[in-house]
Formats: sequence, structure tokens, C-alpha cells
Amino acid sequence: MSTYTDELTAEIERVTLKGNADNKTMRKIASIIFRMDQRLQMLENQIVVDEKPAPVAEAPVTKAKVEKTSARRVSAAKSED
Repeated sequence: MSTYTDELTAEIERVTLKGNADNKTMRKIASIIFRMDQRLQMLENQIVVDEKPAPVAEAPVTKAKVEKTSARRVSAAKSED
């Protein structure tokens, strides 16, 4: 776990055991959250965005197979009465 997570876990356990948070604990938790936010902002500023559009993966073109079937035509025979 990260340092921030360990610190927050310790403070939350302390508050849970006491049953109520005092001013010192709330300041400590706020400080940890503030430092986490500052670290996240610093990391977000380091992100490099590529301006080129992502290549579009084209689906492979397959030719449809045409099955040859033998068709037998049946002509209607006229019956002679």
C-alpha cells in the first residue's frame, strides 16, 4: 500500500477505537487528503497527450463464398383430360 493509504488507515482505526474524531485527527486526515490531491495534480501535469489520431483497426475484408447449387426447374405439366 502507499504511504497515504497507510496513514489514512491508521487514522481511521484510531477514530474507530476512540468512537469520535478530535480536531487533531481531522486535521491529520485533511492533511493526508490534501497531499494526495497535490500528488495527483503533479502526476496529471506530467501526462503527455499524443495529438495524432489513433489508427483505426480495419476489419479484414473477406469475400463471401457463393455456393453453387444445382437448380432443377420443374415445369408445370398440363394434364390432358
